[in-house]
Amino acid sequence: MDQVIHKTLRDHRQLQQIIAVLDEGVILVDLDQRILWANTAALEMHGARVVDEPGQTAADYRERFELRYRNNHRLIEGNYPIDRAVAGETFSDMVVEVRRHQEADPEWVHSVSNLPIVNTSDEVELHVLVITDVTARYQDTCRGSLLSIQCAQRTRPPSLFRLECRMRRCWWSRMTTPCGITARRS
Repeated sequence: MDQVIHKTLRDHRQLQQIIAVLDEGVILVDLDQRILWANTAALEMHGARVVDEPGQTAADYRERFELRYRNNHRLIEGNYPIDRAVAGETFSDMVVEVRRHQEADPEWVHSVSNLPIVNTSDEVELHVLVITDVTARYQDTCRGSLLSIQCAQRTRPPSLFRLECRMRRCWWSRMTTPCGITARRS
């Protein structure tokens, strides 16, 4: 299997050169959850310079990075995009906050999609994770407020949202956040 994958990567050197200059991050993962290759954008989106820094396997990646959905729910093993891709799930635009384990706050917000790569027998050989850095979009949306709030996804139903004031926690009545979500007093 390793020989087939390495031959496939070697045969597609021109394609890798094209992918290397894309703004989107591209990570190739084999069926054993090993990270085979990542373009420069993917590395930069993880604060890395070489492909080994984010980890050589899915387990290494989970040890180095904590991912959370935008509603602050932490992803556990099996729910990380790399795990879901290798498990055969297809997804697009999965938005997650990414932080190194030693950091207190998220450093990036990524939108992740995946694509299984099949051989001539229609068997999956590789999984491709395509990552878009959407950090600026969420920072612009959430940081323009006088309040220090944590915005939820627009798809989350407007219900009771706990907003944090700069000095104390409080509940606000009928206030619209910069994300367009209305908070109501309980």
